[in-house]
Amino acid sequence: MLLLSGTNGNVAKIDSSLVYNGSALSIPSDTAVTAISDDGTYAIIAITKNIQAYPTVINSTKILFWNGWNPSWLREYDISDPFIYAIKKTSFGVFAFGQLGIWQVSFGGIKKVFSHSPGVKQGGILSNIHTNDGSISSYSDTLVWGG
Repeated sequence: MLLLSGTNGNVAKIDSSLVYNGSALSIPSDTAVTAISDDGTYAIIAITKNIQAYPTVINSTKILFWNGWNPSWLREYDISDPFIYAIKKTSFGVFAFGQLGIWQVSFGGIKKVFSHSPGVKQGGILSNIHTNDGSISSYSDTLVWGG
């Protein structure tokens, strides 16, 4: 299954039969999908109400866990970060990269593991958000990111 950030408050998916569903998961219309990944079982979707990516708005970001076929997500967790710009699955966990830190995310909860800006330039408005997951990698038990 391939998940895509859809339009009009939806997450789209393409299943293994190449069938496209543009509204596979409805998210609140006042939010935007900022990152999508998986943990091998669930889709992990970062959404935010902070569409303008203001660095001081920290109570509007959530991580959703979805099984790919329910009409709603199964779990949601608030993240105290203005913006999650990437989610990376590694052999030692799944990590969400935000403006204020790196968060380990799992179906069982969220844990902040790095309390510093992991590469997003700060200013009045975030103008240099990394949107390419290619800037994040892992090697052995090391998490690597670049900007």
